[in-house]
Parts: sequence; C-alpha cells; structure tokens
Amino acid sequence: MATLDRLGLRKTQPRSASSMGWFSDYDANIVGGLLIGFGMALSGACPGTVLVQLTTGIRSGWLAMLGGVIGGILHARLSPVLRSGKPSTTDSSANLTVHSKFGLDASHVLLGYEVMCLAAISFATLLKPGDAFTSLHAILGGLLIGGAQTVSLLLTSTPVGCSGTYSEIGQYFWRVWDSSTESKSSQEAPRPSTRSMTFALGIFLGAWAMPQSSPIAAALADSQISDLSAFAGGFAMVFGARLAGGCTSGHGISGMSALSVSSVISVACMFIGGIGLAWLLKWWMEWRMCLSDCTPLHILTLSLSLCENHLLHPIPCHSSWAAIELACNESQDKTANYITPFAPTSLSPKTSHCRNDLMIPSTPP
Repeated sequence: MATLDRLGLRKTQPRSASSMGWFSDYDANIVGGLLIGFGMALSGACPGTVLVQLTTGIRSGWLAMLGGVIGGILHARLSPVLRSGKPSTTDSSANLTVHSKFGLDASHVLLGYEVMCLAAISFATLLKPGDAFTSLHAILGGLLIGGAQTVSLLLTSTPVGCSGTYSEIGQYFWRVWDSSTESKSSQEAPRPSTRSMTFALGIFLGAWAMPQSSPIAAALADSQISDLSAFAGGFAMVFGARLAGGCTSGHGISGMSALSVSSVISVACMFIGGIGLAWLLKWWMEWRMCLSDCTPLHILTLSLSLCENHLLHPIPCHSSWAAIELACNESQDKTANYITPFAPTSLSPKTSHCRNDLMIPSTPP
C-alpha cells in the first residue's frame, strides 16, 4: 500500500474512528475488537477464513457462517440505535494515522511497523509446532494475501476486507423484508452494494479450487469445536467487526498497513479479547475436568495452587498438576467426557481424567 502511494498509482485513505458515542471516540473499535477476539477464540475462525472452512469440509465453519450471517443481519438493523450517542469529535481528515496523531515521521513509523511484522513472523515460524500441517508455507500464504491486496487496490481502488460481506447480506435481507411489508424505508433506501460479496465469492472459489488441484490441501483435518461454540463465535466476531468497522482483514491487513489509529486499537483489542477468553476457558475446563471427585478442602487447596501457578505460568507447571492429582485423591480412571456448552465435542481419554489434554478453541489465528 505504501509503495502504491509513493508511486502515485493509488491513494489509500486511513480508516476513520468507529464510535457509538458512549465513552470514547474509539469506543466501537474497542468493543468491536473485543467481540472479534471472543468470536475467534470460540469458533477458531475469522469472517474471512470461515469461507475457506466451508470449502474444506470443516463442520464448525458452517455454524460459524450461520452465526455470522445472523450477526450481520442484526447489526444492519441495530446500527442506527447503537450509534445514537454523541458524534465523534475526531477530525475526519486529520489525526487518523499514528504519525499524524503523534507528530512523527511517516517513513520512520512505517519502518518500525515493518520491523515489528518481520519480528512477529520470525517468532511465529520458530515457535510453530513441528507437526503442524499447512498445505502452503505461512510466509508464501502471506505473500499471496499481499498480492491480493495489490490487485484489489489496482483494479477496484479499495483495500481488502471481508466483514462487509455480512453487512451487505443484512442490508439485502432487510430490504426484502421491508418491501414484503410495504415499508416506506425500503422504497427510500438506496440499493446496497455488492462489492464485498463479490470479493467473498472470489475467496470461496479460490479456496474451493485449491484442494481440487492439490491433494495435500484437501487433507485438512476437521476442528474440535462444539456446535454452540462455533455459532456463538461466528455471531460475536461478525457483530463485533461491523461495530469496529472492519475485521482481521479490514483492520488487521488494510488498516494497519495504512497506519490507522482505529485499526491499531481494534487489532490490539482483538488479541486481548481472544487470548483472554481462551485463557479463561482453559482455566474453567481444568476445574470442570479435575474437581468432580474433590472435597471442599481439596478444592480450596487446588484453587490456591492453580491461581498462583496460572498467574506466573499460563501453562500449568508440575506443581500445579501435582496439586490437581492430590485434589483428585486417587480418583479412578475415567473415559467419560466432560462436555460443556463451549467445549469440544470429544476429548481423548488417558490414564486419568486429571491428565487429559485440554482441547479448547485456540487463540486467534
């Protein structure tokens, strides 16, 4: 995006603040970003990757898509009400980027952002599990996404974004609904755009074509995400994306590349919401799976140990597991699954239910 701007081929605009007028000029970015993170932690997808999951046969993708469509429909009707507070005081033309807001040199900020991205890519590559399956190397996939951004800018003069698809679906839904009830609003409202839906169709067709040409790409395993978790996650991430004015592609790829303040805030809240909820679900699942046979005294002992170790180590350490085994008091081996509304549909039993691996929805991709 920066290169196209410098060459004068395309002039990209930074994303404006998304506000509901509740407590900040960026309150919708904050709330929406948190909801996106929650939804991604629950569903294991984002508004764009759901389309890929549909073509690769991942069952949770269909329910996440259904939740997302309903979220888009609901937001299309509630948006005027949610944004009925005082208007944003953020200037529409100034202070929308990090460098303009803080009086920094644009080239220096861009260089810092590139260095941060390269560092994140390096750490992710080094820390990736050795048995993690990908049909393409992640770096190659990122280059393809960057190529898609370039093509979108050159051909349509607009950066990529996926959550607008659900908004357009919602607008068409209410247009048909209002026309069937002979509402005047359907006659006065302009015809909704189809640009985002067309882009989403391209993602869907591309994801469908790849497994046809590459057997490796068709070997993706289904995810272990419950139906309710997938549906709730899809609803939360799309509703949040429309509140924030973008999702992981609109803010994370396009907005961050334009150094937009609203995108920085939104993406930060996505990580906070997703990682925070995943940690809480993991902690809660440990209690559900390991306290079934405990007495109140054992529960108190375990809670003190877990709290201390979780604050210091996100992953339970040996002393934490020792406390769990003590609290379970030599419980018998169990093969029954402890299923919760937001737990996976299956868990692999081992020698003791206190040592089961926790398979909760992963943190945001």
